[in-house]
Amino acid sequence: MNVKSFLNLIGSTLRKDRPLVPNNYNYTIKDYGGFIHFWFRTQGCKYTKGKNGGCLMCDYSSSKQENVDKMKQYILEGLRKIDNPKFILLNSSGSFLDDNEVPREVRITIYKELSKYLDLEIILETLLETVDNKKLEEIREILKYQILDIEFGIESMDNRILKYCINKNIDIKTLPDKIDLIKKYDMNAVANIIVGIPFISEKENIEMALKSIYKLFDTGIDYVVLFPINIKPFTTIHWLNKNGLYEPISLWSYIEVLKRIDKKYLSKIELSWYRDTSKSPIYKDGVKAPTTCPKCQDKVLLLLDKFTQTSESRVKILDELDQIQCDCKIKYQEKLLKDSNLEDNILFSFRKMANDILGKDFWLRYGNKIEKEIKDDFKSL
Repeated sequence: MNVKSFLNLIGSTLRKDRPLVPNNYNYTIKDYGGFIHFWFRTQGCKYTKGKNGGCLMCDYSSSKQENVDKMKQYILEGLRKIDNPKFILLNSSGSFLDDNEVPREVRITIYKELSKYLDLEIILETLLETVDNKKLEEIREILKYQILDIEFGIESMDNRILKYCINKNIDIKTLPDKIDLIKKYDMNAVANIIVGIPFISEKENIEMALKSIYKLFDTGIDYVVLFPINIKPFTTIHWLNKNGLYEPISLWSYIEVLKRIDKKYLSKIELSWYRDTSKSPIYKDGVKAPTTCPKCQDKVLLLLDKFTQTSESRVKILDELDQIQCDCKIKYQEKLLKDSNLEDNILFSFRKMANDILGKDFWLRYGNKIEKEIKDDFKSL
C-alpha cells in the first residue's frame, strides 16, 4: 500500500454514498455579464470512478453515461438557448476531451453548432493528458475562425504538493510539449492554479501559488486561472474540514496572491470559484467558498467581479481592495505569521484518516509502509 493507493482508497470510500446527478438535470447555463459557462451532464471524471479517489478537493459530480444520441440532443437544446455568445466555457462533469466521457461524435456536434458564431472565444476544460494532436486538429478543422483556449488543471508546479496534498495524476515534465502542441494550432494554453492547499499554512499557500504561476509563465503558458479551494461534499477536503484538519483560506489570501503578482502578468490572470455559485441538486449541504466576513464580503466580491470584467484597471482595483479596513483583515494578517510542518501535518492527518475512515486495523497493517514512503520523500528534499 503506497501513498497514492491510500489516498485513492480514502477518496473512493468517502464517495461511495455520493448521489448521482438526476437524469433530468442535463445542463446549466450561467451568464456572467456576457461570459457564458455551459455545463452538461456526463458520467464524470474517470479519476473518481471505481477505486480511483480523485483530487482531494475536487468533485464535478457523477452520473450514468447517456447514449450518444441522447447526449447530443440535450446539449444542442442547451446551446440553442444561448443567443449569439461572445465567450463560452464548455464544462463537462470532468474532462471535455476524454473520449469515454464526451464521445468524439458528441464533440463534433458541439463544434459544428458553435462554428456559426465567427466572433466567439471558446474555452474547453479538460485533463492535460487528453490533449493530443488528433483532437486539436479535429477542433481546428471545424472551428477555423474562433479563438480557442484549452484549459487544464495543474493546481501546483510542486510535485510534492501534487502527490500528498492534491492526489493529482499529472506529469509536469510533459507540460512544455503540451503547450507547444496547443500553440501549434493557434490556441491558447490555460492552466489552473489553486490557493487553499491542505497541510500547509496560509502564508505558504500564497508563496506556493506565486511560485507556480511564475513557473507556468516561464514554461510558456498563455493564461493562468486562479482557483481558491471550495469545500464540496463527498471529498477528502470536506472530511478534513469536518474533522478539524483543514481550515478554508481567507479570501484575503486569494487577494494577496493577486497583489503580489508582477503587474506585467495581471492581464493574463483570470479568477474563478471565489463565489459560491453551485446549484447542483446533489449538494444538499451546500458548497463552502472562501470568504472574508459579513461586514466587508459584498464589497470585496464586487471588486473581484470588476477585476474579472476588465484587464485595463486591475492595479487600481487591487489598490481599492488593499484599502479596505476590517477586523477580519487584521485577524487574517495574524495568521500569516504562522508556519507549518508539511511532513508532520501529512503524517498526523493520514493516520487519523486511516483510523477514522478505514478502521484502526488498516493503519496497523499498512501504516509503517506509508510512513516510510513519506519520510523517505521528505528526507531526499
